[in-house]
Amino acid sequence: MKKLFTNSHRIASGVLFLIAFTLVVINYRPGAILSGWDNLHPEFNCQTNIKRAFFSGWQEYQGLGLPAGHGHASELPREIILCSLGIIFPQADLRYIFFSISLYLGSLGIYFLTYFLFRSRLSSFFGSLFYLLHIATVQLLFAPYEAFMVYYALLPWMVVSIFYYLRYPTKKRLLFLFLIHSIGSSQFYIPTLFLVYGIVLGIILIYHFINTRALRTIINSILAISIANLYWLGLFAYYILTNIGSQKGAHVNFLYSEDVFLKNVEFGNLHDLILLKGFMFKFTGLVNNGYGYILKDWIAHFEQWHSVVIGYIFFFIIIIGCIKSLFSNKNRVFSILFICFFTLLALDTSPFSFVNTLLHSNALFHQIFRNPFTKFGNILLLFEAVLFVRGCQAIFSTLSSLAPVHNAIMQKTALVSLFIALFFVYSLPSWRGNLLYSQLFITYPKDYEQLFSYFKKQASGRIANFPQYAIDGWSTYSWGYYGSGFLWYGVEQPILDRAFDVWNPKNEQYYWEISHAIYSRDSSLLENVLDKYDIPWILIDKSIIGSYSPHALYVDELTHLLQESSRISLQNTFGNILLYKVAPLHQSKSFIRVHSLIAKNESKTPWYWEDKTFQLKGPYTTDLSINASDNQGLFLFQGLFTNRNVNERDFSIDEMGEYLRVSSSIKSNLEGVLHIPTNQQPLENIDAVSLQTQKTSDLVVIANSQQISTSAAQFGANIPLQKLDSLAVLVPKIGGLYSYKLDNNYSLISSPSKNCNTLNEGYISKEIVEYPSESAIRLTSIHSNNCLEIPLPQLSQNKAYILAVKSKHVQGKPLSIRITNNSSRRTELETYLSDSKDEQTSYFILPQREPHGLGYTILFDNVSLLQNQKTINDFIDAHVFQFPYRFLANMYYGQDASTIIDEQNNVPLDNLEVIHPNPSQYLVLSHSLRSSSILELTQTFNKGWYAYPIAVESGNPLMASLKTNLPYLFSKPLTHIELNDWSNGWILPEVSQANAISIIYIPQILEYLGIGIAFCYGAWLMFFHQRRR
Repeated sequence: MKKLFTNSHRIASGVLFLIAFTLVVINYRPGAILSGWDNLHPEFNCQTNIKRAFFSGWQEYQGLGLPAGHGHASELPREIILCSLGIIFPQADLRYIFFSISLYLGSLGIYFLTYFLFRSRLSSFFGSLFYLLHIATVQLLFAPYEAFMVYYALLPWMVVSIFYYLRYPTKKRLLFLFLIHSIGSSQFYIPTLFLVYGIVLGIILIYHFINTRALRTIINSILAISIANLYWLGLFAYYILTNIGSQKGAHVNFLYSEDVFLKNVEFGNLHDLILLKGFMFKFTGLVNNGYGYILKDWIAHFEQWHSVVIGYIFFFIIIIGCIKSLFSNKNRVFSILFICFFTLLALDTSPFSFVNTLLHSNALFHQIFRNPFTKFGNILLLFEAVLFVRGCQAIFSTLSSLAPVHNAIMQKTALVSLFIALFFVYSLPSWRGNLLYSQLFITYPKDYEQLFSYFKKQASGRIANFPQYAIDGWSTYSWGYYGSGFLWYGVEQPILDRAFDVWNPKNEQYYWEISHAIYSRDSSLLENVLDKYDIPWILIDKSIIGSYSPHALYVDELTHLLQESSRISLQNTFGNILLYKVAPLHQSKSFIRVHSLIAKNESKTPWYWEDKTFQLKGPYTTDLSINASDNQGLFLFQGLFTNRNVNERDFSIDEMGEYLRVSSSIKSNLEGVLHIPTNQQPLENIDAVSLQTQKTSDLVVIANSQQISTSAAQFGANIPLQKLDSLAVLVPKIGGLYSYKLDNNYSLISSPSKNCNTLNEGYISKEIVEYPSESAIRLTSIHSNNCLEIPLPQLSQNKAYILAVKSKHVQGKPLSIRITNNSSRRTELETYLSDSKDEQTSYFILPQREPHGLGYTILFDNVSLLQNQKTINDFIDAHVFQFPYRFLANMYYGQDASTIIDEQNNVPLDNLEVIHPNPSQYLVLSHSLRSSSILELTQTFNKGWYAYPIAVESGNPLMASLKTNLPYLFSKPLTHIELNDWSNGWILPEVSQANAISIIYIPQILEYLGIGIAFCYGAWLMFFHQRRR
């Protein structure tokens, strides 16, 4: 590499530095922190975050804990570099300094890569400016994310290190390749970037092999790159094998993943591809105290003809470079790579779109690359920069051959001036301070610094943070922050934030339970949820503001609810932050609890509002093979939950004349009793005009095909059964004040069509279509949101309801539904109706909410995101009836449901010592653990957790250390069970000489091995090189 740093290269590097430095100075906001959107802030607590990266196998801080779904370990080199910079620079400037370094390094890498390939300093310099000032760079870094910063900065260096080694393979160059890839691995915090890079690497190596047959060089390259990434790759592979379904099944992904892809399709046309414009041009957010497109200045800039013309000129030069490279055996691979990634972004350009349609028909490919621009945009920009240099070189060479020799200097000066002018005009908004999203420059209040300092002195314990009102977990703060969150970078204790829902379904399940308790204003239910999930802290941040309505935050209501509880007390305040302490019903120490007895629950429900088993019986397991208590049974309708996909319910509803038949999917071979609960809230038929109460039909229970009338005499009854084969409840359709019935569609069709998205002003229409036995409203949208609203102001929120919507999906996206609470202004439900091409009735259950709340609003939205996409759905009918939610939710089969063991099984932890050195390891020391009791680790259940009974000898510290850290060499693991539908449990042996339990998350070993192998490999390369020299 010595030749790369001659005086001429130093001049080019220096000029490039001055340009990049000027750019970052212009875009800098003194006194502000670059923060928001998707951000990482390890500088808030360097020690904690570096420790998390080193022990990244188990992400303890993410809610209930979860295996590493990102390449979390890959942050280790970046965090070490960033925190080292913190020794010199103020913490507030570290993220912007890292951004600035990334900007310069990326453009410098392009310079050296292209000079290595083409040996043209001037053309390489223009190539570096192309990479630095291109609109694709703006889109990638406008709302900077750490992985993308490293992606931009080190991808050129990684590519140059490959060619540097392949063309002249030596150990020194292999070491350079290994080191660059080790540092550059931080970009693989987003693992799909590694897959993209693997495609690039594969094409380069295959092409090299075809031309040289240098198999050993290729193997060495693959080995070095693999070892450089092994420390994070092993953990991610484990996640893929055991937990990948949680991402696809997350509710937020179900709602929005397809929308993200369609926004990419919108920019997959030839014009936008030539300019390399992506979906960020349609991204909306806060702009100048309003709401609009965040790239509004760039949108205006590219509406001017000269900006588009310059973009086309650049692409013309790229095409020249592509053609020239195709005829060059040495550099043809760059034309191949350009064509490949151009094709992957050409989602709406024939004939390339055919290839993409084929690729995206694969569900796995579609899920991984649902946002193609963020994965392929920068890599395409890199290859465009390379071909741009080759094109410039060809043009300059042609012009030089045509011009007289004595005019060479004048010609070069003119070319430099012309290209500088083109780059300046093309990137003008960057020079006006629009390289970055201005809303991301904010000042943090001192409240958070005080909060971070306070929690540094507190023991381990989970924090429930509020308010939580947004389905995507992003929040807006009154002092300027908007993004996915930041508290966990300064606080070591786990935080139950919605940002982690997508990685762990149990985090999402917690949200449904806690929100149900809060918005129902049920303090006892709130205490129960806090106890189930081992939560000793509640944090309320009053500076969070609602996107739709301030009342949706429910801050005042929540503080009043906490005051009602004798177990919850205000511990501290930090400005707008209120911190509460929860006195636990079940004692916990560093996420360890011990129970003398647990119940059995015969069924497992995927989603629910309330965990009835835990409410009634305390800790329980669904593993019926273990020797737990005889208190065995199941709640038959616990899963009356309809807020997610309509296809994932464990109950069914059918129309039976004047009744709805609600059937449970649960069966039991146990002999027991069917407990019919007391109907504490009977269905009422109140005339909407006279307000007189009318007579109503009774609920009817059908067990094992035998009808049981639930008249007043039967309420609270226990009916013996030999077994339970089937259960259904007939619910009468009661009209009156607390109902809604769409008598005909003409009342809705007469209202004017409404586009709910003012930024997509396309075509909308409503029309009546006739079916054989009924009529329907046909909603049609093209690049618009065609909305249909049904206000229900008369519905008391003290009652539960069922909504029946009959519809038919015709074309495009299925019809979406959103139900808003008129009192709290909160979205109670948001999902899609059935996507069936046949008529379907979808049912949605609304449980009780505020005791004195009134009214709901139903919004149906027919969404089309593309100008060439037509969405058509037929809305046929909608009914709302009262629903006996609590009655059904309390139906129980098994032993007498009055048997409560909740407070009898709590084991005091006074004599228990828990050593918790890192997120993947626990040592529980006690001589008083009773045999057959249950040890609980309140982290999300995962088969990677193992517990081993060991005998720790105080007189032999070496042996004690070996047994603690390598317990699997000295003992057999305890039986592992799932407790409370989310946490880990182990049954302690009846007879044992052990005085300790060592709990290990085994997959963490993969990271240790990866780091060890990388260290040994790097040391070997250095030693080998030194010895040879």
